[in-house]
Amino acid sequence: MYKYKRIIYWSDDDNAFIVEVPEFPCCIADGKTIEEAIANAEVIIKE
Repeated sequence: MYKYKRIIYWSDDDNAFIVEVPEFPCCIADGKTIEEAIANAEVIIKE
């Protein structure tokens, strides 16, 4: 279960999935898959 809201979308410019966490304005992560992008966002949140 996630504690923070995530906004996930595809970026044609980056050719990757993007995850934004609104509670942390600078928390934006990407990945080749949705799962990878979410995992990358989790690393940033934990830091």
